[in-house]
Amino acid sequence: MPVRVRGSKLDTDKKIRGVVMTEITISRLSPHLIQPRELTQLNALLKQFSPKAAPLTMVDLRTMVQQNFLFVARNEGKNNIVGMTMLAYYHKPTGRVGIIEDVIVDQAYRRQGIGRALVQRAIDTGRRCGLKHIELTSNPSRVEARALYTSLGFKERDTGCFRLEL
Repeated sequence: MPVRVRGSKLDTDKKIRGVVMTEITISRLSPHLIQPRELTQLNALLKQFSPKAAPLTMVDLRTMVQQNFLFVARNEGKNNIVGMTMLAYYHKPTGRVGIIEDVIVDQAYRRQGIGRALVQRAIDTGRRCGLKHIELTSNPSRVEARALYTSLGFKERDTGCFRLEL
């Protein structure tokens, strides 16, 4: 079910930074209904977030959406995707847990509550799915994003994060 982003900054037909906004909705992308135009829009968002990232293929996207929760923020007036995030989940010996990946909002739509709405939708979904906790990582240079996560109740952990490049 789509969630409408509400608030004084997102009222219908309000002009923000030169962009006339209509309704922004947050919804889960369905694996069976993905259109090529959506793939193009998601790849454009990914380029803003990580310029070196390889573009997703339709197979990549369908696989991600079948195995995880991929939420998109859509400007209904222009019918384009302006934000996204993914909630992945898995089972481990101590319980079922989730991780939020790639919270991305188009540069033209930032600071309007869309990132908050995307993360909140992921949190609400995690609760409904009975997850024990949700984790996320954020580069220390992303000060505004880290403030958002803290305001939503995330706490920085005292643990090392390791990665092995393959």
